[in-house]
Amino acid sequence: MTSVHVLHPHRLPLREARNRVERAAIRAAEKYRLVWRWADNVLEVLPPPGVAKGAKARLSLREGAALAEVDIPWSYRLLQDRIASRLADALRDLLAC
Repeated sequence: MTSVHVLHPHRLPLREARNRVERAAIRAAEKYRLVWRWADNVLEVLPPPGVAKGAKARLSLREGAALAEVDIPWSYRLLQDRIASRLADALRDLLAC
């Protein structure tokens, strides 16, 4: 297993950031059959069984920043930079003021 971490600053109130993230999670769950849940201000995301076995993601929200962490199977390690870039772009778009 290897990990990708992306820290993204934002200026949104925590409640607004959480609402935006939750709406995105709902859309992603419908499109990709993901399973997600909140644990305090951490969104945990799991792929459906059999897909990307072992992968999981967390998005930790706090005032002023969001930290995305994705655990990917070792066989996908060559995609780390691409995944980090896409995460950064998605967070920028999602948490823009």
